[in-house]
Amino acid sequence: MLKIDRPYSVFVDTLTTLTVIMPFDYMKDRNPFFTFVHKTDTPLPIIHTEMLEGAKKFILQLNFEWKFGETIWIQDDIQTSVDVQVGAVVRTSDFDEKWHSNEERFGVWVDTETTIFKLWSPTATEVKVRLYSSETVDYSLKREDKGVWNFQINQNLSGIKYTFLCKHNLVWYETVDPFAVCTTPNNEFGIIKDFSDWIAPSKLENAHHTPIIYEVHLRDWTIHPNSGVKQKAIFNGFVESNTVHSHNKSFSTGLNYLKDLGITHVELLPINSFFGVDDENGLEAYNWGYNPLYFNSLKNAYGSIPSDAFHTMEEFKKLVDVMHDNGIGVIVDVVYNHVYDRELSAFEKIVPGYFFRHNIHGTPSDGTGVGNDVATERRMVRQFILQSLRYWYSTYHVDGYRFDLLGIFDLDMTNEIIKWRDEEAPSLLLLGEGWDLPTELPQEKKTTTYHASQVPGMYFFHDRFRDMIKGNTFEELSHGIALGVTDQLELLYKHFLRQDHYLPFHQAVNYVECHDNYTLWDKFSLAAPYLNEEERKLRHLLATCLVIFSNGIPFLHAGQEFFRTKEGVENSYQSPDSINQVDWDLAVHNLSYIQKVKLALKVRNNFSVFWEPESKSLPIGIHHQEKWISWQLTNGNGETLSFFCTVGRNKVNVPIYEGEVLFTLSNASNNVFIDKQVQGPEFIVVKT
Repeated sequence: MLKIDRPYSVFVDTLTTLTVIMPFDYMKDRNPFFTFVHKTDTPLPIIHTEMLEGAKKFILQLNFEWKFGETIWIQDDIQTSVDVQVGAVVRTSDFDEKWHSNEERFGVWVDTETTIFKLWSPTATEVKVRLYSSETVDYSLKREDKGVWNFQINQNLSGIKYTFLCKHNLVWYETVDPFAVCTTPNNEFGIIKDFSDWIAPSKLENAHHTPIIYEVHLRDWTIHPNSGVKQKAIFNGFVESNTVHSHNKSFSTGLNYLKDLGITHVELLPINSFFGVDDENGLEAYNWGYNPLYFNSLKNAYGSIPSDAFHTMEEFKKLVDVMHDNGIGVIVDVVYNHVYDRELSAFEKIVPGYFFRHNIHGTPSDGTGVGNDVATERRMVRQFILQSLRYWYSTYHVDGYRFDLLGIFDLDMTNEIIKWRDEEAPSLLLLGEGWDLPTELPQEKKTTTYHASQVPGMYFFHDRFRDMIKGNTFEELSHGIALGVTDQLELLYKHFLRQDHYLPFHQAVNYVECHDNYTLWDKFSLAAPYLNEEERKLRHLLATCLVIFSNGIPFLHAGQEFFRTKEGVENSYQSPDSINQVDWDLAVHNLSYIQKVKLALKVRNNFSVFWEPESKSLPIGIHHQEKWISWQLTNGNGETLSFFCTVGRNKVNVPIYEGEVLFTLSNASNNVFIDKQVQGPEFIVVKT
């Protein structure tokens, strides 16, 4: 990149003011004044000055609103000229209001035999598209209204590699199209794609009333040496049919395992282009995928031919198709809250400074903890996110989005997403992490769990439910209800009575384990090393059952049902396969516990009291000393389920007197109506 040396600097910081930063060693003892080079007879009014370290700042008043698209020069009192650079103006509400575009589509697409290139870059003075074929050719885009640049060529250029070049502040920046739908391996170029013959996957028929989400990393699911999957760690392997454990042919793995388990949706960790794994040597390094590079382009390492992006697209389409054919929805994990590297990102090269939040001093906001926060409150950021969501839905018919660090989003952005979903894709599930993060956004505008009522179409991960059950996630030795601590038993009872005031059940995603932090097994091993293996497994199963029968959406982490461990690694985002893999040997060893989880999921799926709007939750009782709670769900149409949960170790009386036992944690409790007592810990479901 060319570096421009300037004796002093001038920036557009608002639409009607310029900021001059003049070093003392250049200014000396002068009192400079400033004019436009093309209009030297009228000095620009200086309305403010300020001493900085090593320089003096001047604020100059304009008598017009700044127009972008050409380079303007300023000269000082000794006729030294410098170009006016685009500065903080791009982060002002005035800029956003005046320069946003209402066009719904940007990037590159083919319309019959015409290829259309369109980019929003109001601050650029020139924009080109560079085509990489047998020879490299540049074409200039034409500037249109609102800073939109456009170029059309009467050829179908599908398959051709390309980049955009934008000139800002005298410097050319080459970048992959941020809207690119596919890229070459490791994202050196975008690739033009003609969708005229594309057939999207079939939509999921008979969508489940009560989703049960199963979170899985694509590679983790098949990489284990005994998974029985031939095409490990790629899209094809995920839907390979009739796979069995390498040494136990009666134990189904992979797709067949998912079908039999009873979940309704898989949630895939990021599958778009991300940094950290070489596309052409995909197994040499590991990464979860939360280092986003290009949001609409699939990760080529997940294709069977990483050098063929079109083939990778077909394989992901096949994955969705096969999952839908088997009655399972596909939720994709989207990471719009940040990029891997702000300065190197395509966003920063098309409109420097616009797409990211900064504080009042001009320093990038870092609520995400990775050095940048995407500014969802800006109109063209919203346009990008909505176009991206539309693309994934229309192209692949995905069934939902899990929004990473949703607390970075402003409420208006989230409501625009919900509005689009309601109008165009009403069956889509929307869920996100509503954590309160220190981003440069007023508290009252953040999409946090506390503001769930302001975004009624969004589900939130229920962190209080999580910690209530297993203990504080961030305190290794902390105990929760599943380990027998009852200080929050009243809160759990209120949850099952649908009286949870922190997060209403119709917006709650209930979980105790996900890809983040310790697995539940590792957490229990650290917090309760005194438990023998049998009781630890029983209490682990209890925690899983509390999730499955909770009010809201149950969420399971892949392998949770057979005590998945990451060998005590708390943050495995780039740990090797030996840590992250789903261990199919462990699954075989714990088949009886898997059967219990399957039974619980079957009950959840088969009874409408869990999802019918008119169903009600009724109290039976709570006993703090004996450590039990009991309640009912009824729908008013003759269907009533009674529940009993005790987390202690003693024998206790069961306050349910008749009915059909649908589920018990321990098989001994099948005689509950004979014995009238059960030994804790226990969880019982009875149809009454």
